[in-house]
Amino acid sequence: MGDKFLIAYNKFLCHCLYFPIALTFMAIFTFLNVLYVPIAYFKHTLTLIRTLTDGDETMDEFSEKMTRLQTIIIFIFTGPVIFIMSLPVDSVVFFRNMYTSPHNYGDEADWNLISERALEIFQTSCARCLKDHRA
Repeated sequence: MGDKFLIAYNKFLCHCLYFPIALTFMAIFTFLNVLYVPIAYFKHTLTLIRTLTDGDETMDEFSEKMTRLQTIIIFIFTGPVIFIMSLPVDSVVFFRNMYTSPHNYGDEADWNLISERALEIFQTSCARCLKDHRA
């Protein structure tokens, strides 16, 4: 038996042992997701309705409030469809993520992921926002 065979056999056995555990956790995740979707729908609907009557909201004009009301009505009818369609997608993504492993970047760990120019733009933007907020 060669090393390649033993590594492949070990990987196969690990998948055989892990698969029932993964299915169990996916079933629990899906069950809880099904329980929480109606709660999330009603909570979000109430939050949207509350924005119409909230005094802190920046909607001063009647047309802005009518646009928000239209958005709320659209959400009331399309929200359940979107939430129901998200259930199987969330479950598949959850199951797939249980079989992923972190990427080993090795020598790539020293990469600068944020450029100095991006940091300058961010700093300028923050300073401008603070200046506008103080005014």
